[in-house]
Amino acid sequence: SLRKHTPMHLATALVVLCALAVAAGVVANSANEIMDKRHMHCNDVLDLRGMSFSAIQHAHEWREKNCPAMYKTHTLDVRECGLKAEHVVDLVRWFPDLTTLYICWNAIGSAGARALSQMKSLTTLGIHRNRIGPVGAQAISQMQSLTTLDISGNGIGPEGAQAISHMRSLTTLDICYNGIGPVGAQAIAQMRSLTTLNICWNAIDPEGARAISQMGSLTALDI
Repeated sequence: SLRKHTPMHLATALVVLCALAVAAGVVANSANEIMDKRHMHCNDVLDLRGMSFSAIQHAHEWREKNCPAMYKTHTLDVRECGLKAEHVVDLVRWFPDLTTLYICWNAIGSAGARALSQMKSLTTLGIHRNRIGPVGAQAISQMQSLTTLDISGNGIGPEGAQAISHMRSLTTLDICYNGIGPVGAQAIAQMRSLTTLNICWNAIDPEGARAISQMGSLTALDI
């Protein structure tokens, strides 16, 4: 005979079905992310914004297998990928030919900054909002091949600003939201190669502003 289904049986069945649907959705989303078409081509630009580290690894492996040796990745965008210091170590190993890297809105910290400093071919680096602090700024200051740097929102303070001021090849610098104060501003004012500077939200006071006003090489300034 047919079993009579009580409301309790039906409720339990619905819960099970919902759980299965959610699980299937998670698997499908993971699969869709890994198969994202952004990396399924051979050129020198790799845009992986918002993807997980496992997806970044998959993209690297796919390109290694399918792209001729002439197609080196020169520009990599891994903004908002949940990356930490240990992930940066792998990125440095996987993408040795990078000239442009956008790694903003992650959490690589000072250890990640030290790992990044090994990328000697970089000319453009976006490292906004990564909690690198003054120690991380010191590491980044060793990257003397950089001409463009966005180090904003990293809490580097005056000590970090003083380290960055020794980067003689920089022409474009975004150092806003770092609490560098007037001492940091005075250090940045010594960077004679800069043509573009964003130094807003740093409490540099009139003293720091006077120092910045003497930078004759600037053609664009946000203060």
